[in-house]
Amino acid sequence: MIKLMLKGFLMGAADLVPGISGGTVALITGIYSEFVSTIGSISIKDLLSFKFKKFFESLNPNFLFPVVGGIFIGILSLSRVMKYFLNIHPLYTWGVFFVLVLISTILFLVKRNWLKVENIFLIGLGIVIGFVLTKINISFPQNYLFTFLAGFFGSVAMILPGISGSFILLIIGYYEVILDALHALTTIDGFLTIAIFGLGFVCGILGFARFLKGLLKVREREVLLIFLGLVLGACRVLWPFGGVRTDSIIPDFSNNHHLMVIIVMIFLSFSIIVLNKFISRD
Repeated sequence: MIKLMLKGFLMGAADLVPGISGGTVALITGIYSEFVSTIGSISIKDLLSFKFKKFFESLNPNFLFPVVGGIFIGILSLSRVMKYFLNIHPLYTWGVFFVLVLISTILFLVKRNWLKVENIFLIGLGIVIGFVLTKINISFPQNYLFTFLAGFFGSVAMILPGISGSFILLIIGYYEVILDALHALTTIDGFLTIAIFGLGFVCGILGFARFLKGLLKVREREVLLIFLGLVLGACRVLWPFGGVRTDSIIPDFSNNHHLMVIIVMIFLSFSIIVLNKFISRD
């Protein structure tokens, strides 16, 4: 239970950052399939029929409760910490995120023995999809219909490894809309915005999880390979150099600050690899 809570905690921490998906953490920590299967098995029909015992059993409580509890603890406890580091030390923070996601994904592929020639196409396909998705920039109109759709697509992104729900909200222009609504939750407009967004979120996560559950049953390896590639392709948004953070995607090695960020990233990479070998020992 403690391990599941810790994994949920990491998922919650990841969902705070536009660019990292909680689904990514679920995938590289080995609980993705069960997480999707559990969400996809939730019986709303039993709930509406007042069959509370069957509904409770469909929740897979021994798994879902500690994971969801960990997610909420992660979000509530780290929101201010994440905001601080992203604002005060952005290059170091994004560098750490980049290394954690990249190295963990590669180690996951190695652990499953999936770095083979026959898997290159599926991994490459995922990389292309992840890269393209992070380049899309579509702005949704601000009305209740598109608020529902924002919640729907945001929840789908949360389940999909590689793209975070908050990043999708940034892409479609709803990140600040939802933040503003949360701050104005006591007003009618703020409450309606969050309620409609929440409805779209619930519909999206329940509906898409059912689709993924069926897909994983018949093509688990292929689906996970594409998703792992998607994670690798989406890593571009975590790269600390370039975009709005620096002028160039290539670090300036004459800049001591850039050089220190690279040193930290290299040190962290080796630390994760050594720690993984130590943990993997029989």
